[in-house]
Formats: sequence, C-alpha cells, structure tokens
Amino acid sequence: MLKRVCERSHIAWHPLRTASVASFVELIGRLNADAQTNTQSGGAPRFCLRHG
Repeated sequence: MLKRVCERSHIAWHPLRTASVASFVELIGRLNADAQTNTQSGGAPRFCLRHG
C-alpha cells in the first residue's frame, strides 16, 4: 500500500532488504553516491533543500 501511495504522489520509494540499521545505512550510502554522480555530471539536485 505504501508503494502505491508513493507512486501516486510521485515520491521516491526505496525498499530495504531487512528492517535493520545496516540496510538503512547501505541505502543512504547508495542514494548519496547517486546524488554525487548527478551533481558531478551537471544535473540538477533531486530535491529542493528548502522545501524537501
């Protein structure tokens, strides 16, 4: 249900492997690497820091 709500609202949804801190940290690291790649390639940031 959460996945459908996120898709309807155009909000990024990222599933975790397990409900653990290690899975969360791995996801954050992966998202950070993707954001740095987009910033270095001249792309715009994925979200507004002020408005979310």
